[in-house]
Formats: sequence, C-alpha cells, structure tokens
Amino acid sequence: MNEMKHATTRPIAPLLPTQDRSGKSIDHVPREVREAMEKYTPRLPLAHWLPIRDFVLEVVSALQPHSYQLAKTQLGVVTRYAHWAATVASMPLDPTDLFHPGNVVRFALGQYTSQRHRVRAESILRHAAEVYGGEVEPRRLQKSSSPSIPYLETQIAPLFSWAAGQGSSKARRDAHAILAFCGGAGLRGSELLEVRAGDISQRGRMYLVDVRGRFERRVPVRVGWGGVVRLALEGLDHDEMVVFNHIVPHQRAQAIKNFGNGRHAGAPRAQKLRVTWVVDMLATIPLASLVYAAGYSTPASLTNYMKHASVLPQESLERALRGPVPRGL
Repeated sequence: MNEMKHATTRPIAPLLPTQDRSGKSIDHVPREVREAMEKYTPRLPLAHWLPIRDFVLEVVSALQPHSYQLAKTQLGVVTRYAHWAATVASMPLDPTDLFHPGNVVRFALGQYTSQRHRVRAESILRHAAEVYGGEVEPRRLQKSSSPSIPYLETQIAPLFSWAAGQGSSKARRDAHAILAFCGGAGLRGSELLEVRAGDISQRGRMYLVDVRGRFERRVPVRVGWGGVVRLALEGLDHDEMVVFNHIVPHQRAQAIKNFGNGRHAGAPRAQKLRVTWVVDMLATIPLASLVYAAGYSTPASLTNYMKHASVLPQESLERALRGPVPRGL
C-alpha cells in the first residue's frame, strides 16, 4: 500500500499548534513549512481525519521538519499510524505510550508491503518515540549508539574529564549541564532544553531540579554530582537556559541530539546518561516512585531498561520482600 498523499478534500481552518499538550513549545518549524502543513489533508473521510488531526499536527510539529517535503512524508506516516491506532488497534492517542516499539512494528508489518516504505515509517515513528520520551527498540539501532544501553561505571569518569577539557566556557558549561541534569537527575535531553538556572534550587547540600513540561516533577541531583551542577550554573542569570543558550532556538534540539557525535566524540550523551540514571534507580527506589521521577505515565516504559538492572543478592532480596513490620503489630 502506498503512502497517503496530499489530497484535495475540503481544507480545515489553520490550527497548527505552537505547544504540545504539556505546554512545551514546539514552534520551531519554519514559517513556510507551517503554512503548508496547515493546509494538509490526507485521503481520509473528513469524519476520520478530524478526530486525529490535532494529534497528527502536534506530533509532526514536535519532529521539527525543516522542509515541507520532509513534513509531508512525516504527515503521511503519522496520519496513517494515528488512524490505525484509533480505528484498528483501539488505542488512545497518547504520544507517551502510543509509539512503543511493539506498536510500531505491529503497525508497519501490517500496513506496508514495501520494505522501503516500512523502514521509512518505522524510522519516523521511532523519532517520535524519542521526542516524547519513549524508548527505541535496541535491535533497530547500532550497538555503539543505542540509547537503551547505559554507561559502564568505568566510562563515567572520562566524561567529566572531557567536559573539563573543552576550550571554551560555553562548551564546558554545555557538557557540564548534560552531565549534571541528564546523568545526575535523569532528565531527557528535551527536558533539559527547557531548564533555566532559576529552576535549580538548593536545600542544604542537595540540588533540586524543577522539570517543566508534560511530566512536571522535582528531582534531586545524585550525591557526588553537586560539583558539576555548580560548574553548569556558573555565570548564568536566573532566567537563562542552562544548556545551549548561545544557539538559536530552532537548532537547540538538534544540538543536544548530536552532542557526542563527530567532532564531539567522547562527549557525554544526554540520552545515554538518562538511561544510566534509570537503570541505577531501578535497584534503588520503588517502581511507582521511579515511574514518577523518570517522567513516565506507566511502568511499561521501563521495559527496555530491565535487562541492564541487577537483582539483589538472595539474602538482601529476602529482607526486602519481608518488608517492615506492619504498624500495630
């Protein structure tokens, strides 16, 4: 089955969102691309298109296409996926869980006969999963760059050395911010982009990060990572962004995604640091608390981390399973 094409059905009034449903800005699409996206209508009955239109435009806006040709491809895939989810799979249009790898593979195998179209669709939907904080299926990625593989303990110290050795204060601050808040507090790269210096507070020797957006929460920075927080905040005013504040807004998302590639080889990678934090926390705090602290809505999002988590030694496990003495006994 071929891609949905830009059709000639009756256009709908411009409603292209500038924020996602959490209030986070997604207004980084070039003006001419936005205007073209507002006129997009697929080959669907209007009764099928209207219920999914806002969702589709939000998702594609969050993907930040730089041209209408790219946007049209993304619109076609996301429209087809949303329509399938709503009418065939009977799944709610919640982007946090909708782009789970199992759903994506099930959709692609059932809806595309062309290998090329299937691979392209999966790539676009995996990108959406990353944008909305979901996990990408590890087997689909190169092992060396898979965001589902945590850093080894021996790999952490060289990241601090790399950050300290950068030649400019801007580069050092960016690297320290990624270390401090993705590695020290488990933020997504997209969440870190929204953090201002004023969102960081201190209680005694503990630093706390107020995370904005879809999963608002307050997360403490891990013990031993306070020094890098101070380096990340050095010289910043209260309302300044803590990372890439010297880069034009529409390029910041790409900057944090690419940090650690090419000339930045050896740099701390935001997603990989977050994965390391989540895996460490799996052995530390109750599941419901971790789902909240990691910014998820369901424990299903932790599935890909489980193979990296350690089981307690038997005696420790027995003590933990027995739990505290119930009150009143």
